[in-house]
Parts: sequence; structure tokens; C-alpha cells
Amino acid sequence: MIGISTPFRHYLRDNPQRGIYSRREDPFRRYFRQITLPNGKKQWVLDYLPLFFGEIDGALTAEERSIWRDADPASRDAMLSRAHARDLEALTLKHKQQILAARDATSDPHVRTKYDWLAEYHDDAVRRYFRKPPPEALIGENSGVRTAG
Repeated sequence: MIGISTPFRHYLRDNPQRGIYSRREDPFRRYFRQITLPNGKKQWVLDYLPLFFGEIDGALTAEERSIWRDADPASRDAMLSRAHARDLEALTLKHKQQILAARDATSDPHVRTKYDWLAEYHDDAVRRYFRKPPPEALIGENSGVRTAG
């Protein structure tokens, strides 16, 4: 997690340039949030996972690119939507696998608690980003990790 200090948060929050954004598109509201750390303390952080989700373009495979050339606009849009969904799911699953692998690689209970917390963050971010999150993208109880979801 990337924590931000109170002075930096105030600088971002109070920046007059934020006035150009609608409430929905305000980057401060979209990219920063206050969380509760495993030790119970509150911390403002860069909410990185939705940022990553938002940057996925969806790469076409070689086969899809060959079909793309002759496709009509609606078919091209559908291809891009499928590629985006595929790459978004792959990123989500990779993040999940990395958390579980790192958690399994340690026997230190303090470190495992941090990975349990990260699993909760992962599931929360996935639930906030997706209208209907794919069950396989969530860590949840099936992994043995204690999460709030």
C-alpha cells in the first residue's frame, strides 16, 4: 500500500484545480481513501487496485487482430469488450494468486495477518469495481484466508 501523509492529503484535497472535475470524476475521491490497517490505525492510501483495473485496455490476440481487419464496427466493439474483460479478469486473478502465494510462503503470524488484510482489500476493491464480480476473482473463505467479505 502507498500511504499518504496528512499534509499531502490536505494539499491534494484542497487543490483548487480539483474544481474542474465533476464529483464522480474527481481523482482525489476516486484514487485515495482512508483504510483501517491491521493494527487498527486509520491511514489514507492510494487505492491502487481500481487504478490498475482502469488502465486495462484489452489486447487482441493475433487471431482476433486478423478478424478485426474485416470486421464491422459493432463486431470490433464486441471484440474489444471481450479482450478488456479477459485482461481485467487475468489481472484480478494474478493479484489474487500473488497474495495467496506470498501468504503461504511465510509462517510468521504477523506477516500472515498483513496478507489477510491485503486479501480483504483485494476482495473489497473487486466488489467495488465490478458490478457482478466473478467469484473466482475473490479470495474469500475458500482460500483459508480470513476476510470480511
